[in-house]
Amino acid sequence: MKSYEEFEATIKAFPYQAPQPRKDRIIKNYDKLEIGMSKDQVAGLIGEPDYSQPRLGPIRIWKNTGWKGSTWVYYLYKRENSPNNYDPSLDVFFGMVGRAEHILPTNIEGLTEKR
Repeated sequence: MKSYEEFEATIKAFPYQAPQPRKDRIIKNYDKLEIGMSKDQVAGLIGEPDYSQPRLGPIRIWKNTGWKGSTWVYYLYKRENSPNNYDPSLDVFFGMVGRAEHILPTNIEGLTEKR
C-alpha cells in the first residue's frame, strides 16, 4: 500500500478531489462494509485506499509503542496538504490479523460509524 507521501506525490494541486467513479463506489458500497472483513474484502468493495499507515498503541514506561494494525484512508476531497478534520474521508482501522475493527466516515453525508 502507498504511504501518505506516495499519495501526496500523485496530487498535482490542492484542493484534491477523488474522481467521481471512486466517490460513487465508496458511497454506494459503504453499507456492505462490515466489521471483521479482511483487507481483500474491503478493497473488493470500495477499492484500494489512497494510503495506508501503521496504528501504534499507547506508550508504556517499560515497553515501546506497540504495533496495533493499520489504517486505510480514502479521501473524497482534501482542501490542502495539512491535517483537516473537515475533509470528507473514510478511515478503515484494521487489527493485527488484518480484519476491520472500526470504520469511520468523516463528513460524508448519510454514512455512520461502524464498530
